[in-house]
Formats: sequence, structure tokens, C-alpha cells
Amino acid sequence: MEELKRKIVELKEKDPIKMKELEEKFEFLRFDVIRTKKEAENQEIVLAEAKGNWIKDNTEENLASMNEEEGNLEIAKLHYRYAVEKMELLKSVVFLLS
Repeated sequence: MEELKRKIVELKEKDPIKMKELEEKFEFLRFDVIRTKKEAENQEIVLAEAKGNWIKDNTEENLASMNEEEGNLEIAKLHYRYAVEKMELLKSVVFLLS
């Protein structure tokens, strides 16, 4: 990300008006990547707790809870991968512009 930030700064020096939007987009995407990564990590913790509850008390309710949390983890991972892909697209645009 540091190299991408550096390229954006270089481009901004060449054309500050056009690159202002690109810089804002980068900051938003960077925040989105960090946020979605944190959400996936938190969901892994929630899933581990649900698995622990199911191991302690092997009930249908705990099994259903564990399965739901597994699904939530997959969704969180998808959100993170999507955020990373958006950042990669921005990276491609920046390198094409430079």
C-alpha cells in the first residue's frame, strides 16, 4: 500500500485537481480493507466461541449457532476479499496513469 500511496502523491503533484479524487478513493478503500479485515478476525473469534460452546454442550441449538457463525465468517471473508480486489483495481488504474 505504501508504494501505491507514493504513486498517488506523484500523480497528484502532476495534476492535483484530477488526482484529489483518486487520493480520496484510495483513503476510503484503505479504510475499507482495514475494517473488513478486522471484521473477519472478530468473526473468527465469535466462531471459535460458538465451537467451544458446542463442544461443551453438544445440543442442536449450539450446533445451529456454530453453523450460523461459520456462515457469517464466510461472508466476512468475502467482504474482505472484495475490498482487497477493489484496492487492486485502484492500484492498476494508478499504475496505468503513471
